[in-house]
Amino acid sequence: MSTRASCRWLLAALPLAACAAPTYDVQPGHRAVLTDLAGVESVADEGEVAVPDGATLDDFDLRQVVQTQSFDATTADGVPISARGCSISWQFVPEELVDLDHSLDGQNAPQVVNAIVGAQIARVLGTYRWDALDPAHIREAQAMIESAAAIALRPRHITLTEVDLKGLVSRLPGLSRNITATSIWEQRVAAEKARVETARQQAESLRAQAEGIAAANRSIAPTLTDGVLADKSNRAWQALLQSPTTAVEISNEPSPSLEVAP
Repeated sequence: MSTRASCRWLLAALPLAACAAPTYDVQPGHRAVLTDLAGVESVADEGEVAVPDGATLDDFDLRQVVQTQSFDATTADGVPISARGCSISWQFVPEELVDLDHSLDGQNAPQVVNAIVGAQIARVLGTYRWDALDPAHIREAQAMIESAAAIALRPRHITLTEVDLKGLVSRLPGLSRNITATSIWEQRVAAEKARVETARQQAESLRAQAEGIAAANRSIAPTLTDGVLADKSNRAWQALLQSPTTAVEISNEPSPSLEVAP
């Protein structure tokens, strides 16, 4: 944080001493930017700092700041949601205090951080469907939010260290339930379409096999004359009768018959 205190304020608040400039105590973990009447700036470290008459001193807390804030967003499928109790960790860049003093009042820094992080939360969560925001995708979204917000805050001399999305809840529970139910039915319809497509492909494969068999039969059928069939039958019987594992019994009762057993 920054405490902007003018030398005039310090002179009014502190007892005057002849030939002695007022002092300001820079607390541990803080640094201050001192600007004299000529506009010359210098950085003061921890401890007592002499503040000449007419000079200004801006105190910056360089320790890490952790602030908690809730943000609103709308998912890609139109569900209004809240990211409740988000934890944001950040700190000023110590080496850039003079530039920071020119561009940003430290007291307004938390509002600037909230605005930038909130904009990134709304943008990133707006790319997800509500039913897709499971723990894995929330972590993925959080990483993208951190990266984008850190880039946006860096020119403001602020280092963003973490954005923790504690919990995402729908601001219209009934709507989110309906959207989830619709998503489930969409998945079921997609699965049924896949099964129909698989059955169609199997049918096409069987049809192609049947057409191949029919074409082969059509090409063979003209060659199967009565003489050819009779010759094939005789050859088959001869091969069966000559087999060493075949037993043949001829009987005349009540009529001549031939019994073949394997």
